[in-house]
Amino acid sequence: MKIILEKENEYQKQILEFKSEQKDFTASTLLAAKTNKVKNKTVSEFYTEYIDYLKSIGKIGTAKCYKDSFNSLKRYLIRFTAGHSYLSLQIIKKSFIHLD
Repeated sequence: MKIILEKENEYQKQILEFKSEQKDFTASTLLAAKTNKVKNKTVSEFYTEYIDYLKSIGKIGTAKCYKDSFNSLKRYLIRFTAGHSYLSLQIIKKSFIHLD
């Protein structure tokens, strides 16, 4: 009985979260939200984990391409985001012009 109450409370919390964000939801989306939690990662964490994964499956060349693109991104961000604590739309647009 305790497990059922805990699960019910979890779903109630998720419903409140959806309502506070003014999101429409169904029973399916409610179940999916509780079972498919996504962990937020920084860009650095994503690149590092993905590069390690590629190396672990023997995709060394692809891992090197990702490492090179990550290094380029870091160099670009250091140069163009000095004094900014976040990426603005303007900075992102400049990056696409810079990469052309």
